[in-house]
Amino acid sequence: VIENVDFADVTTNVATTKFTATAFDHKQATAGTAVAIHDTSYTTSVSDSFRASGIVTFHSSQSFSIVPETANGGTFESSAVASTLNKISAINVTTMAGAVDALKVVDRALDRVHMERAKFGALMSRMNVVIDNLTTISQSQRASKSRILDADFAKESSRLAKSQILQQSAMNMIAQASRTMQNVLVLFQG
Repeated sequence: VIENVDFADVTTNVATTKFTATAFDHKQATAGTAVAIHDTSYTTSVSDSFRASGIVTFHSSQSFSIVPETANGGTFESSAVASTLNKISAINVTTMAGAVDALKVVDRALDRVHMERAKFGALMSRMNVVIDNLTTISQSQRASKSRILDADFAKESSRLAKSQILQQSAMNMIAQASRTMQNVLVLFQG
């Protein structure tokens, strides 16, 4: 967020360019009327120039730094500047600027809390997907094991039926052979 923008060492050599500045309050609403910084009605020279100076304030919940661009003259001062974070204990809320700074710090802290909650929510969502996947795998494994046991039981049942049929056939053959022997004995006795 860029706030409190004034022109910071801006130089122009164009006489036909008109620059105006508009003030904003802490709610980013226009406060007052635009003021001419350079009016084109003053055409004293083709290479007329002016310089406007001021402050540009940046606000962020993260650390940042501003590095000047020296190749094109730059807009910011000639050395790199690192950000400083405001502490609640160091802010004087009895002034308008202090109260605004305190609200900005609280807003950034709330943004950070929301960001962390979103991260935890995403992590919980991924964990729920993994849990659901593992539950599905476990259920599939149990169903497969049950089908294997059912297949083994069916196989053993068919083996049992086969052996019972073979046993009954063998007993029938023995009984028939025994009767045949008795018939042969009856023929010899007769």
